[in-house]
Amino acid sequence: MKISHITILCVVLLLITSAYAQSRKPEKQSPSSPTIVRPMERIVAVYFRTDLDGRVDYASVKSGDSAYYDRAVAAAKKLKFSRRRYRGQLISTAGIVVYKFVGERAIIMEMHKGRAVTTD
Repeated sequence: MKISHITILCVVLLLITSAYAQSRKPEKQSPSSPTIVRPMERIVAVYFRTDLDGRVDYASVKSGDSAYYDRAVAAAKKLKFSRRRYRGQLISTAGIVVYKFVGERAIIMEMHKGRAVTTD
């Protein structure tokens, strides 16, 4: 019985990979290591748009902790802005508000009002 070079090569590769897999042990994590808090926990970014009176008439979540989506949208819909005019006409505004939730409170971390939007 004649053994080909390819068969020998396959057997050698199989032995090498098997030995390598056995030598790799999973790293143990010490039980005293601190828990890492992810930076996006309890933070939600919401896109909003106002009506002509400055009340938020549309809000949707853009990113963040999914456990707080509903609360973030509800908080955004409570926002009220001053009425804005452009060339004598009332206009609506759009923007992003970023909330951080601490306990039961929604704290505004950042707010970016975009350019005015005409409704014609």
